[in-house]
Amino acid sequence: MVRMKKHLQIAHAGLLGTFLLIASGSAKAQSDYDIYVLDVKTGVTRRVTSIPNAGEYNASWSNNGKKIAHDVVGPIASPYGQTIYVTDVGTGVSKPLVGAEGGNDAAWSPDGTTIAFDSYYFYPQSIFTVPAGGGARNLLRYNSHHASWSPTGSKIAFDDNYGYIGTKDVVTGAETFVTWYGDRPAWSPNGQYIAFDGFSWIGGGVWIVKVDTLGNPVGLPVQLTTSGYGPTWKNNSHELVYIDWPNGDPDLYSISVSGGVPQRVAGRKGGFDQGDFDPAYSNNGQYIAWSSFTPPVDSLSVSRNSVTAKAQVFAESTFQNFPNPFSGTTTITFNVPQASHVKVSIFDISGRQINMLADADYQPGSYQVQWDGRGQNGQSLANGVYICQLKTNNGLQVKKIMMAK
Repeated sequence: MVRMKKHLQIAHAGLLGTFLLIASGSAKAQSDYDIYVLDVKTGVTRRVTSIPNAGEYNASWSNNGKKIAHDVVGPIASPYGQTIYVTDVGTGVSKPLVGAEGGNDAAWSPDGTTIAFDSYYFYPQSIFTVPAGGGARNLLRYNSHHASWSPTGSKIAFDDNYGYIGTKDVVTGAETFVTWYGDRPAWSPNGQYIAFDGFSWIGGGVWIVKVDTLGNPVGLPVQLTTSGYGPTWKNNSHELVYIDWPNGDPDLYSISVSGGVPQRVAGRKGGFDQGDFDPAYSNNGQYIAWSSFTPPVDSLSVSRNSVTAKAQVFAESTFQNFPNPFSGTTTITFNVPQASHVKVSIFDISGRQINMLADADYQPGSYQVQWDGRGQNGQSLANGVYICQLKTNNGLQVKKIMMAK
């Protein structure tokens, strides 16, 4: 989230966190993040998801390009707060994928019949599959996440939550080792490469490694960029699109597999808390889907006083943490627009409260609290996604926080 979850880091130049704002008091609450699609040929960008009280992240295209599977984070994704939805790109109709409750990082199989996903509530995080139309889930690979299908659909690439990237045959269960110190593998459409994020201590950025038909590495990994994360392949297997932030605003960039100077592809105005994330190329190479910030003010009822409404929403929206993901301590900032009792709480992905960072009366102003990734009694917690909740007299806001120590 969550992924990011929809879907900057000290220890690992990989996952960028995302967050969810529940705009209390509005007639139709609008998520912070929605899925947008760029038509590469025309340059036209349009929003294709807009689920009330939810954030949408980590798009994955169906084989025919008509649908997108993606994460949905928020109360609508009860009981786990996160699940997989499928959206019809043409109509914008979004439906939950039965069997993928609690799921994250959907990956649609090349033949369009199956969707792989991670499950946070199954500990440790593991990869499951479910029919594309919904149904019973099947455990595909224990202790792993970020599934990426080979072009034949016979294998998946994965990382095992500790930086080990491998492949698994979905029929025989046979596995191959690809590399250490990587995350978010992406198998090229021609089957000849696996791209991945490099951990910061090997240089970070986007890497590729050549593989044979069995998924074994052929030679050493090659570093293409020194920053950025989340590579996705164009259908020609000669170009990668990924997220980078050379000017402090995460946008979509492209680079050739032979290297060279990265080129900005798309992105909407924002900062680290309102950037563009999780790119996904369609199979025909014409479209790129990604998760982008939608200003909460877009959802305000026209019957409300616009000046008062904007002031209230933007005051409440300054609820964020930095860095995210974090490896030591993260600082959570929030505004209190009017005198209120404030609670800042941390929950695990199953909804269990594990820490209370603030519980007091606050006067109007800006405030900060810090979280060191520990529980209420000082106990160490496992790496993964956590939910930070801000509760005031005006309502609730929640956001995803990624810990990666």
